[in-house]
Amino acid sequence: MNAASWLEGFPAPEKWRTLLLAHGPRIATWALALALGVQAAVILTDLAGARRAPPVTGGVSTAVPKHVVDVAAITNTHLFGAAPVAAPEHDAANAPQTSMPLVLTGIIAADDPQNGLAILGPSA
Repeated sequence: MNAASWLEGFPAPEKWRTLLLAHGPRIATWALALALGVQAAVILTDLAGARRAPPVTGGVSTAVPKHVVDVAAITNTHLFGAAPVAAPEHDAANAPQTSMPLVLTGIIAADDPQNGLAILGPSA
């Protein structure tokens, strides 16, 4: 038996579609039920204590020493740099002039003068 004769034994592609539409939901249901069963078995074995540590016997202590984390020392090292100091407030009316080549492209006005916006860009 070669591959060509083996492939000829399969039904036509139209029949595959019919079979998949007829039996696909049942196959998917069984596969999902099997997956749920496996997951339930894993949960039950965890709850039953499969990972429980064995009881300590004898007078020998097997306690692992706990490491203390010094949070203050870590924060004082400034791993990501120091936070910038807040600059003093400047008066917007007396702002210094800039040498950047900006063009006023648009204005969005509001009822409150504090909420207006200006659209600036390198070109119109």
